[in-house]
Amino acid sequence: MKRLLHAVVTVVSRVWSVLGISLLMIVALELLATAWLRIAGPGESEDYRVHADGYRDANWVHAYFKEFEAANRVEWRPYVYWRREPFQGRYLNIDDGGLRRTWNPPALPSHRQPRVFIFGGSTMWGTGARDDYTIASWLSHLLAEKHGVAANVINFGEGGYLSTQELIALESELQDGNTPDLAVFLDGVNDVFAAFQNGAAGIPQNEGNRVREFNIDQRIYREALQTWFKDSAVFAVFGHLPVPGPPQNVDLNGLSEAVTTHYAASVTMINRLAQAYHFRTLFYWQPVIFTKRNLTAYEQGEFEKQGFLSAFYQSVYGRMRDQGQVKYLGDLFADDPNPYFIDFCHLTEAGNERIAEGMVADVAAALTAPTN
Repeated sequence: MKRLLHAVVTVVSRVWSVLGISLLMIVALELLATAWLRIAGPGESEDYRVHADGYRDANWVHAYFKEFEAANRVEWRPYVYWRREPFQGRYLNIDDGGLRRTWNPPALPSHRQPRVFIFGGSTMWGTGARDDYTIASWLSHLLAEKHGVAANVINFGEGGYLSTQELIALESELQDGNTPDLAVFLDGVNDVFAAFQNGAAGIPQNEGNRVREFNIDQRIYREALQTWFKDSAVFAVFGHLPVPGPPQNVDLNGLSEAVTTHYAASVTMINRLAQAYHFRTLFYWQPVIFTKRNLTAYEQGEFEKQGFLSAFYQSVYGRMRDQGQVKYLGDLFADDPNPYFIDFCHLTEAGNERIAEGMVADVAAALTAPTN
């Protein structure tokens, strides 16, 4: 009996020794990786887009992207999945409803300000731009300065949103009695990318995460370990995330057609809501780097990073040129030699201004047209 007990104690001691040594090795490796990141790349944590050539004379850009990182936190919202958490900064402000601040002119006492709801993804939200220079803010500026329309423009754009999430967000506002005079939609990037990622049109980005997280209580320790590893310095040095791509054997030509069909259905449903609630609508298809032929050296580098997406984007965008209800802005920068892209889809503040210029005449006409 004593021998058996001694053997058990010996085995347990060895197991604990192995576990202890393994834990110490993990901690040591993490400390070494952290030190390496600090020594080898002190600027690694800074957003690489600060070096975009479109920011050449922008002395605010480093501080902006620090704020952007701090504000890049989302909270759960029913039906649409997420919205940004409230944030207050010098260049970037988000209210308690998760909406980005927009520049608007002061209301005149004797005039009712028409309300313009703006929907879209992160480009519309304003990634890479200060509050007063998002597409929504530029649109409000241009309406006031060029058309004498003092509108109240509200930016419902959110990172990663597809047209279906925008439709649901609009429905939610209408249910709460919050009705616009005009709803403007800028889409393209996310509807196309999410379809490529999921192998099906109309499914939100990273839907696999929600599938994995469902009933997570059964796998919570494994998920916690995976999350810790992805956030570790060791992963930052040695690891990598897989390049997103559609499931095997997906017919990309058929998927391209499905994207346009699904978007057309969203447009139809939004227009029916507009008829029922008595507001107007405008729809735009946004430019991406794959539709700009005259690229700067920086933009060429961004094109090459995401080159595996190019053919699919070109396919969908080719179909969207012929969509009658949607104004195609995909070629807005096609032959312009100036830098506008800070990555494959987000724009400089000058690029946002160009988008707003492409919208403002339509918006002014919709707001000043006589009602039936």
